[in-house]
Amino acid sequence: MVAQMQANAELNKIALLIQQNQWQAAEKMLQALLRKSPQHAVAHRLLGDCLLARQQWRPALEVYQRSLSLRMSAEALIGMGKAADMLRINEVAEKCYRTALAQLPKSAELKYRLGVLLGGSRDGAEEALQLLGAAIEQGFQPARAYLHISQLAERWLKNFDMAFNAASKALECDADNVDAMLRLADLYWRNNYIEEALQILNKALQVDGERADLYQMFSQSLLKKGEHAQCLQLLQRAVALAPNDAQTYSSYLFALNYIDSLPHAEWFEQHRQYNARLPQVARHPADSSPAHDPQHKLRIGFVSADLREHSVAHFFGPVLEHFNRDQFDIVCYYNHHKSDAYTEHFKQQASAWRDVLTLSDTQLAQQIRDDAIDVLVDLNNHSGGNRLPVFALRPAPVQVSWLGYPATTGMDAMDYILVDRYYAPDDSMAAFCSEKLAWLQSYRALQPPPEMDLPVSPLPMLERGHVTFGSFNSFVKISQDVLLLWAELLSQIDNARLVMIVHAAESLDYVRHFFAERGIAAERLTLFTKLRYEQFLKLHQQVDIALDTYPFTGMTTSINGLWMGVPMITQVGERMLSRSGLSLLAPLGLEDFVADSREAYLQKALYWSQQPQQLAQIRAGLRQRLQQSVLLDGKAFTNNLQDVLLAACCNKNVTHRTDNIRF
Repeated sequence: MVAQMQANAELNKIALLIQQNQWQAAEKMLQALLRKSPQHAVAHRLLGDCLLARQQWRPALEVYQRSLSLRMSAEALIGMGKAADMLRINEVAEKCYRTALAQLPKSAELKYRLGVLLGGSRDGAEEALQLLGAAIEQGFQPARAYLHISQLAERWLKNFDMAFNAASKALECDADNVDAMLRLADLYWRNNYIEEALQILNKALQVDGERADLYQMFSQSLLKKGEHAQCLQLLQRAVALAPNDAQTYSSYLFALNYIDSLPHAEWFEQHRQYNARLPQVARHPADSSPAHDPQHKLRIGFVSADLREHSVAHFFGPVLEHFNRDQFDIVCYYNHHKSDAYTEHFKQQASAWRDVLTLSDTQLAQQIRDDAIDVLVDLNNHSGGNRLPVFALRPAPVQVSWLGYPATTGMDAMDYILVDRYYAPDDSMAAFCSEKLAWLQSYRALQPPPEMDLPVSPLPMLERGHVTFGSFNSFVKISQDVLLLWAELLSQIDNARLVMIVHAAESLDYVRHFFAERGIAAERLTLFTKLRYEQFLKLHQQVDIALDTYPFTGMTTSINGLWMGVPMITQVGERMLSRSGLSLLAPLGLEDFVADSREAYLQKALYWSQQPQQLAQIRAGLRQRLQQSVLLDGKAFTNNLQDVLLAACCNKNVTHRTDNIRF
């Protein structure tokens, strides 16, 4: 009895320390108490609370387990659920929350926590809505609950009206809630209401001007409007506010692709700085891994956020279809919540499929290790949804960058970057890559979707008597420098027309005004916002010559144009990213459409605008050329890719640039 009274007295002192947030002092007293009374369930639970407050998630989880093994309590269940939640051990967290809720059925906090947890998956979305709604009715964290409802409504239910309404309700609950403003701005941005997004972001920055994510969202909105220079300034501000955040720096590097203001060496140095934001293990490649056993199937992992209706899917499809399953296993790590016909098709073709959006970097790296991947291939580079920080954790012996877009990642942990002879004509490009170069015969092969089965129309200028240029690349690639070039082109050809696709309604006015200021009448422009794929393809029937962007040249859009008989004028620069047009035209024997300077770009556009008969002949035979080229030979491409990945696996211990792989 005396010992119990002493323990209770100590617990009262500890409780006071906890109330005062003196966690370390409380933890020290609890450990002393537990040395004397190791079976004290309440002391174990309070120790778990201290560890939880200090973000010691794993030790907290173990201590709560010990407490529950001694005595069941709702408090320990809730604590263990929180710890498991932070560790993303979702099954354990859900079980703890549900068991605690059965004991405390009126607990709004438990309804909220369980709702947030279940909202992380499609299967739990409906129940999550009910739980979060109940928490709101009880007045628990209404603004945050509405934000979670907004996210799951968009992600899992595809209900954008519900997403907008819930985000608006969150802002009604808390007029200065920056997270709610950011959520609304993101929804506006996704639906191309750019001015609305900018207005709410301006208000958010007045409330908190030190949040990197606000500047990042602001920059993305300006990018859709074509204001590239200001976009870059905002991203630089975001990086300054979050200097150690790898994803923010990735956004900055991706934006650099649209601007040609940096010398190549400085551009590369900016990418190398990304490496400093990654775990130190990235600087110590796993060169000690044993050589590949030829009797063992090579296990290839592909990491991507774009295994869906996306340009990457059209190039990844042939790989899954033609890989030799007797020699290789293919494991896909999909980092997106959207699932469509492409996703489901890829799931069926892969040896194994992992949905990894909700996994932390550490968890995903462990999953890759558990899958015994031999070669891990990144398909995103620094584009949205990338998991490059996972590669820094070295989950596979050989790590390769390919397809997202051709440029260095800047990472020590990325062993190879796949290129072809057009992207890297010789070893000199290695000076601007942190990876070793591995040459493919072709950088990619397209698998034409059924929707592409449209006829090639006659050359429009034969009937209309004037040339029509077209630009269907993403509008974010069209900087003011590019628009200036096209305005100059139209000013030199009096009756020429230009057809363009832009992102947002605001961009329509922006483009018309830009050309009007330079003497180009509005009737010479035909502008569209987002079109369905079939409409986009049919639009080529109005175009004689496509105009490629620079320095971020087109790839999928350009191939679509070639399929419809429309060659493009493209400019080649120093960066690999500005050589995609060359890598598409050269295999077709269309090098005469490739320029090496701004002036040559204009000259070639002028020349071809005066060659209707030759253009008509090219147009009529271009699809057949494409079908007979390496650009559409998925089987040959995949065989070559297999050889290169196998060679990379066998040469993983090589550290000298002279060992770049060629075939």
